[in-house]
Amino acid sequence: RTAEGASLWAALAEKREVVASFIALALYAAFMGSIGFVITTTVYVFAQILILTPKERWISNIIPAAITAVIAGCLLFYIFRSTLNVLLPVGVFGLGL
Repeated sequence: RTAEGASLWAALAEKREVVASFIALALYAAFMGSIGFVITTTVYVFAQILILTPKERWISNIIPAAITAVIAGCLLFYIFRSTLNVLLPVGVFGLGL
């Protein structure tokens, strides 16, 4: 590797949360239409919570993160669909709660 390439990888490693968040957001946007809003939002929120949690606390935060993600996904779907009348993708599973 060149010194410039090594410094780029070192800079990206320091910004692990930022890089992982952008990747998670890109995957969220890419799969929302095919999988649906509720499932992709739930998975995205869960992943984002773990991304922003220090690694040593991941194990203790899995259950609270999963509960928060499910509540957020369903609540956001309800708010957008029922209150704001926004059509959201239901995906192949047809989860149009």
